Amino acid sequence: MRMATASAVWLVLAHCGAFAQVNGSSPEFDVASIKATPPLMVKHGCSGGPGTSGPGLLTCENLTLFNFLAMAYRIQRYEVFGPDWIHAESFDLKAKVPPGTDMAQCRLMVQTMLKERFRLTLHHEDRTVPVYELAVLKAGHKLKGPSSDSGNEKGPFSPVRPQPGGGLRMHMTNQPMAMFVELIAMHLDRPVADATGLKGKYDFDLAWSPRRTMAASAPSDDSGPDLMLAVQEQLGLKLVQTNGPHNVLVIDHVDKVPTEN
Repeated sequence: MRMATASAVWLVLAHCGAFAQVNGSSPEFDVASIKATPPLMVKHGCSGGPGTSGPGLLTCENLTLFNFLAMAYRIQRYEVFGPDWIHAESFDLKAKVPPGTDMAQCRLMVQTMLKERFRLTLHHEDRTVPVYELAVLKAGHKLKGPSSDSGNEKGPFSPVRPQPGGGLRMHMTNQPMAMFVELIAMHLDRPVADATGLKGKYDFDLAWSPRRTMAASAPSDDSGPDLMLAVQEQLGLKLVQTNGPHNVLVIDHVDKVPTEN
């Protein structure tokens, strides 16, 4: 569950929009210490940084290099191609964040740290990979237009949250299909392409079990439908397995041991 924890902490960073490298020097942390996680460390996740009660210090414990790549480059596991160890070796980071740094700038600082301390080099390329196409069922979708209490045009954003009885729930109001597609892709094993043709904004309310599969012989305590079945039953949409082009990140070089602090 390490990746789930890291993603939850940085979920808002994943939805602040794609960013481009700024001209001139890359943003950097004032001070950054990164080292291998001590043996038998159980605690993992991030705290502090922009948008928190401690914006001046970002602390991450027991995260894989992929977790840091996910923070910096807004990628899922299936979108990066590199050595297997990036999903196994763990590191701790303590970084002093300059005053006034926003979330997008902090992500750029993580990029700079990876390039300088791990000598990371990479490139993006389009590859044909397994994908899901999100389409509308023949009977029609069950989505509702924005409710009267949806707030402003952009609407309030609520992340996917665990439920007291088990399982996960996604609740969004007044959001485009692109936002829904991006969110559910985080909980699947491949990218999701929008083939619904739906251009409006909708309210989304979806509950599912992340642990139960379609082939499970007996339900666990968390006995709700899996994500694919929930999308069909609750929203009138379907996820169809196919192949398609997708932009991925390819690691050309990365050191297994970071340079000295």
